Amino acid sequence: MDRSYELTPPSPSDEDSDDGFGEVNGQPSTTPQPLRLISSRVRSQNRFFIVAITLMVIAVATYGVTTIYFADETDSLEAYNTETGLLGDDSSHPIVVEDKYSLDGKVDDKYKDLIDKHGKPTSTIDAIESKVNLTQNAQQAAAARWNRTHPGEPMPTPCERIVLRHKNWIHRNISKKDGVKYDIVEQLPHDAGAFTQGVTYYEGKLYESTGLYGESTVRILDAATAKVEKTVAMDEAFFGEGMAFHNGLLYQITWKEKQGFVYNATDLSLVKSFVYTTTKQEGWGITHYGCKDEFIVTDGSNYLHFWDDTTLKQKRKIPVKRLSGRSATKLNEIELWRGRVLANVWFEDVILVIDPETGKVEKEYDFSNLWPRAERKKAKANVLNGISVSEEEDTLYVTGKLWDRIFKIKLR
Repeated sequence: MDRSYELTPPSPSDEDSDDGFGEVNGQPSTTPQPLRLISSRVRSQNRFFIVAITLMVIAVATYGVTTIYFADETDSLEAYNTETGLLGDDSSHPIVVEDKYSLDGKVDDKYKDLIDKHGKPTSTIDAIESKVNLTQNAQQAAAARWNRTHPGEPMPTPCERIVLRHKNWIHRNISKKDGVKYDIVEQLPHDAGAFTQGVTYYEGKLYESTGLYGESTVRILDAATAKVEKTVAMDEAFFGEGMAFHNGLLYQITWKEKQGFVYNATDLSLVKSFVYTTTKQEGWGITHYGCKDEFIVTDGSNYLHFWDDTTLKQKRKIPVKRLSGRSATKLNEIELWRGRVLANVWFEDVILVIDPETGKVEKEYDFSNLWPRAERKKAKANVLNGISVSEEEDTLYVTGKLWDRIFKIKLR
C-alpha cells in the first residue's frame, strides 16, 4: 500500500521557510500539497485569532477607562435632578457637594492610584482645578463638569434631560382609540370612604388630600401597603382639593374658598395658609414643576396656571387643547412625570399627557377598563381622580373618589 501521505509533520524550521507553494528552502517539499495547505491555513487562522483577541482586550480596557472617567459626568448631570419631574420635588436648592477628587486643593490619596493606573491625569487634574465649594449648590457643580467635557455647548436643563431620556415615549402617538395602553402592576386596598382629591408621593409615603365639606382630611399612607398612618381633619368650612409635595412641605388647595394650606410632611402640622386666584376662582389640582421653581394648578377650566413656588403668586397661564383640537375643559388632579403633566378629567376615564410649555395634549390614555363604571356603581365608587408617581420611576399610582383600591400601573 502506498503510504507516501503518512509523513511526519514538517519541522519548525521547515514551517518557517515553507513558502506555501511546494518548496522548502528552495528545494521541492516532501510534504504532500494537501497537508501543506491545511497547515498553512491553520497557522493563518491562529494569527487571526491572536490579533482579534488582542483587539478585544484593547477595546475592553479602553471602554473601562472611558467608563470610569465619564461615569462621574453622567452621574453629576442626573444626581441633582433625580427628583425633578419624577418626584415633583425641587432639587436645585443648596446642598452639600463634596469634591470627590481633592481636599483643600491636594489630591486625596485614594485617588492617586486612579491617576497612575489609568494614565488619565488631565481629566482628574481638570476636576481638581475646577473643584466646587462645599456649599455650592448641586446644579452649579454639574454645570462645571458639563463645561469641562462639553466646552462651548449649552448645558441641557433638567427638564430637557428628562425629556431626552424619555423621548421615545414622548414621541409615541397614543389616543383613546388605541384602547388599553397600560399594564397593572399591583392592586392595593384603599379607604372606600376617602373622597380622593389629590395624591402625591415622596420617599416611601403617599400623601392624600380628601374632600367634601365636614369630611376633608390630609393623610399619610405607607406607599407599599396604602395603609393610613396619620390623618388630620380640616376645618368643616373647607373642601379639600389637590396637594403637592415640595421641599419637605405639603401644599394643599381648596375648592371654592380660594385659600390654601402648607403642612409639614412629617407630622402634618400646619405651617401657614395663603390665598390665591385662578380663572374660575376655584382650586382643583396642583403639582410642583421643579424645573421652573413653579407650581402648576388646575381649576376645572382648560387652563394650566403657573405659580411662583415661593410667593405662590400666578406668573402665567396657558390653555390646553385636546388631540381633537377642542379645549381640554374640566382638568382635575394632575401630576408631573417625565417632564409632562398627567391630568385627570372630571367624569371622564382618561389621563391626558400635556406638554407644560405649550399646553398641547400629546397622548390620551383610555382608563375605562381599569375599573369599569358598571362595577364602580355597584361599589358606590365615584370618578377616576388621583395620580401619583411612585418609588419606581416608570410606575404610577392611580385611584379615584370613594375607590376601595389603588392601582399601580405602567404606561406603555
